[in-house]
Order: sequence, then C-alpha cells, then structure tokens
Amino acid sequence: MLKERNRNTESVEPNSDIAKALQIALQLNDLRNIITLNDLRHSQRILKNLKEMPQLKPPEKPMKLSEIAPQIKEEETETEEEAPPHLRRFRWWRRGKS
Repeated sequence: MLKERNRNTESVEPNSDIAKALQIALQLNDLRNIITLNDLRHSQRILKNLKEMPQLKPPEKPMKLSEIAPQIKEEETETEEEAPPHLRRFRWWRRGKS
C-alpha cells in the first residue's frame, strides 16, 4: 500500500522513521474515513426515519392566541391580521404597538 502511494515521490526505506510515520498517518486517515462513513450511514438512517414520519399540516384558518390559551387574553390586544405576517408570532411586536 505504501509503495503504491509513493510511486511518484522519492523512495523511502520501509523501516525508517519517515516510512513508519507515513504508515501510521495512512492508517489514521483510513480510520477517519471509516468513521465518516459510519456517520454518513447514521445520518442517512435519521433522514430516512424523518421522511417516514407523518407531516404536520397547519390549520387552514390561523388560530388566535385566545383560542389556543384562553387564560392569556390580556396579551392579545390586536387582531392577528393587523400584524405583518412575519411578526405575528412575536410578543414584543405586540407590546411595542400598544
């Protein structure tokens, strides 16, 4: 394996410290690749499980906070339609407007 990879470089004696260091580096690289493949397989399993989970669909009509939690009526001071769509979920936007 070492000879195949060193074909285009200068030759190194197989028992020298440099050759041993290269062999260790190649083995560590192979181990790292194996770990990466295991991680990839694990990630693929997780993605497969996520695809098999049922998808949640939002309700057709947006719900008001008083419908979800009736005890928090005082925080809902304006209708949901008055807030811009990207700010409807933030309480700080509602507090700043009142």
